[in-house]
Amino acid sequence: MSDDFNKELLTHREHRWTAAEVLALVKDKKHEFAAGTDYFYSNTDYILLGEVIKEVSGRSWAQEVRRRILDPLRLNSTHIAGCETVPMPVVPGYFDADNDGDVENIETGGPWPALETSEGPAGAIVSTGPDLLAFGDALFHGRLVQDSTLRAMVTEGPYHPRYSNYGLGLEILRPDYRTTIWGHGGFLPGFKSALWYLPSRRRDRRPRQRRPG
Repeated sequence: MSDDFNKELLTHREHRWTAAEVLALVKDKKHEFAAGTDYFYSNTDYILLGEVIKEVSGRSWAQEVRRRILDPLRLNSTHIAGCETVPMPVVPGYFDADNDGDVENIETGGPWPALETSEGPAGAIVSTGPDLLAFGDALFHGRLVQDSTLRAMVTEGPYHPRYSNYGLGLEILRPDYRTTIWGHGGFLPGFKSALWYLPSRRRDRRPRQRRPG
């Protein structure tokens, strides 16, 4: 996310972004590398995936996340910002908005539609620590997706094999060049979150429920 875009989100908080508007920001960008030769995280790729979900299912990505994940797992403290009402209060966001080296509280006390709608399927979800742990437990212990799907998510590509790699939607890191961890982090102006799982500490469990994935 560029500094100019961050400034736009802070200045025009009431604007509700559409997927087409977000994608238009990058339509003239050149490719960083040829497909299949490297990886680089991109929010706009997830915006595109949200549009694919809508085309295939006939429902929005938010409706599908609610139907397939949040409700079955009873993540009652997790809400999709920009699409659902988020109960207040939310933890205040702190961000260096003026680039002076100090972070400031960037909350106004009101809704922030620009931040919520610009992120969409790339990160417009408000949750809690317990719900995040419950999601991770279900994902990595066979209650959210099929085993074959999870294997695809953690199968490494031929990129940076000693330190960092990518599966289908999951990052694969070796912070000490030995220990493998799976998960992902995220950042928005004022907010950061991350979920990391150590497969070496995985305990065998009998799946309580399996869902197609």
